[in-house]
Amino acid sequence: MEDVKAKNKISLKIILYIATIVFIIFMVVYGVMMEQIEKYQEEEMNNFATIIRKSMNNIYLTDKRLENSTDEKLHLICKSMYSKIKEKSIGQLDDILLQQLKNDYGLYGISILVKKNEDIRIVKSTEVKEVGMSTKEWGYWNDALLEMFEGKQVSIQKGYGKDAFWVGPRTLSYVSDGFFKYAYYYNEKNDYIINPFILENEVNKLTYGKDLDEILLEIKNTVSFIDEIAVIDGAAWLHYKSKSYKYGADPVVLYGDMRNTAFLYTNKKVEDIVFSQDKIYEELTYSNKKYAITYIPIGDKKIVVMMLNEEDKIKLRNKTMYLFVLMGIISIISIYVVANFMIKNYNKLLQIKKERLKVAEEFKNTMSMLPDLIYRCRMDKNGYLYVTYNEGKLVEENEFLNLKGKDKRIEEVYTKEMLNDVKEHLEGAFKQERARFEVKIGNRIFENVVTPIYDSGIDEETGMVKEIMGIATDVTERIQAEKKAKYMAYHDTLTGLPNRALLQEYLDEMIGCKDQGKIAVYFMDLDGFKLVNDTSGHKVGDALLKSLGQRVEESLKNGLFARIGGDEFAYVYKIHSNDEIKEIATKLIGMINKPFVVDTNSYEIGVSIGISVYPDHGNNRKTILHKADIAMYEVKKEEKNNFKIYNNY
Repeated sequence: MEDVKAKNKISLKIILYIATIVFIIFMVVYGVMMEQIEKYQEEEMNNFATIIRKSMNNIYLTDKRLENSTDEKLHLICKSMYSKIKEKSIGQLDDILLQQLKNDYGLYGISILVKKNEDIRIVKSTEVKEVGMSTKEWGYWNDALLEMFEGKQVSIQKGYGKDAFWVGPRTLSYVSDGFFKYAYYYNEKNDYIINPFILENEVNKLTYGKDLDEILLEIKNTVSFIDEIAVIDGAAWLHYKSKSYKYGADPVVLYGDMRNTAFLYTNKKVEDIVFSQDKIYEELTYSNKKYAITYIPIGDKKIVVMMLNEEDKIKLRNKTMYLFVLMGIISIISIYVVANFMIKNYNKLLQIKKERLKVAEEFKNTMSMLPDLIYRCRMDKNGYLYVTYNEGKLVEENEFLNLKGKDKRIEEVYTKEMLNDVKEHLEGAFKQERARFEVKIGNRIFENVVTPIYDSGIDEETGMVKEIMGIATDVTERIQAEKKAKYMAYHDTLTGLPNRALLQEYLDEMIGCKDQGKIAVYFMDLDGFKLVNDTSGHKVGDALLKSLGQRVEESLKNGLFARIGGDEFAYVYKIHSNDEIKEIATKLIGMINKPFVVDTNSYEIGVSIGISVYPDHGNNRKTILHKADIAMYEVKKEEKNNFKIYNNY
């Protein structure tokens, strides 16, 4: 009996020892895994912050360059517009004049603001929805306008101000969808502010990869431990917390669709977060839920906010604990072996993956910097060129470029088409002339840089080097992007027709030619299009405009037909007789009067055409376009669906 008791005691001790070992192993493995998870989350958050910072730098640099260019353009427009109407009182600024100014300067709209007591209101505008608006709820915009009415230069650190001019930062319009630039110029003589505004052209915006909002949404949807992620403006957050906060101030959240704004109720001082140079971690309870919030500064008072749901984290820990307990009950030894094996392999796989990514990234960077072709040439005493070295991706892709270990006459290596483009530059390089030029090979374009090799020796009599070197780099994508950008800048995005900018350049070029003869400008405004657009919808209206552009452009083989805005078009043509002016106008009306079929429905519209002739009605583009516009408005007033030649009204 005593032996049994002794054995039981020993077994109990063994069990206790084993249980202790299991517990220790469990705690070690559990702790290591939790540490790895925490470390992984930490690395991921830092990686995300780096990606966001780089994306924001690209966005800010691009937006700032575009915004500065737009600000300067608006400043010149305001000065020019002010010189025209500075003597005019409020009563003299009628709708026709504002509409004319809008068209002349290619604006989205123009408003006139006046101050009555301490209230500033829009009294006239080409946008009917704006008339009667007060600026009291506009925040710092209202402060800026009050300073302008006092004859002061705007002092707030927003937008751009100069003398009597101020333009606000890019903003989402309250009268129409899209981002606008609103400019203001104070007419101190008649005490009102001129307010031209334009819709920012999204075609001119550069796009580098994904939009930052899309990047943040993708992170939120794919990373399980992140509940919310956004980029916030620290300066706007400080203002939101201050007593001077007004409705309409800059938003706190810049990028990211953050639905849960628990971070606004932080227990820390906002100043400490905004001005910190280091990452800040905080645990916060909001709406009976616990959150772990990380604030990561990325420069210029911009902060990446990541919110992690602590309840999910606790659930993960509990599940992990239950799993390890179950494994311990099944097999004490196997727990240790398997856990240890898993940890080692997990770390090993992570290390291998990191090394592979590092090697792949280094290889990608190296390959992106290598030229597509490196070559060397020499010239013999008879003036024949020989290729002595030829290596690169182009050689691998084109067998005819391969030297196969020996020097070859240049005619044996390169095609006749290529030699026509490069031989002159190569011969110049032997004369110590460095050259940069482009060569087309197949459907790709390569930029070549050719330089003399001075170490090869210089002939004392001729001054020519004995050998030259060149490199060729594929620039096809860059050139195609430049061509596309130029096309988009000079063509209407809806119809594909030339736009106002191309029309103006084309007319300037025609007027500038010697012995040009007479040039007719047809300024057209559609009759009845607004009714179609309002009753049948914008989709039908857009389809009708596309059909009209295609129909007219196919019928007019010469000259330039352009869409200059909305339902306005223009046609420029070199005429040979006065009778031809009326014939073309009649032809245009006939083409546009024919029914347009959209989705099996037929629509009929008319057109009012104003005509001016160079040099009969002016000697420059601006005058000619202006007088054609005047003639068109005369047609609109009288009978519509007709034409009229400017007659010095």
